[in-house]
Amino acid sequence: VASDGRHLFASNAGSATESGYTVSASGQLTLVGQTATDPATIDASATPSGRFLYVQAGPGIIDEYAVAPAESLTEIGSVTVPNGSGAEGIVAL
Repeated sequence: VASDGRHLFASNAGSATESGYTVSASGQLTLVGQTATDPATIDASATPSGRFLYVQAGPGIIDEYAVAPAESLTEIGSVTVPNGSGAEGIVAL
């Protein structure tokens, strides 16, 4: 689960999706939607601004998403990290 302070993003390795949630002041979670990712997600990290989300997948792929004002995710690209297959952990600044 990755958080930007306003949203939670849960990586679903089995279904190759990323679920987005908003969090109310009382802690109530509301599902915003699901977006496809590359298979076998390992980790995710949101930028502190909440504008971008990066999802690390098993085959060494980093999927990049923009977080829209309506809290939906829009894929903006992906990169394959050389020798990144099997690596664990990602951080966004």
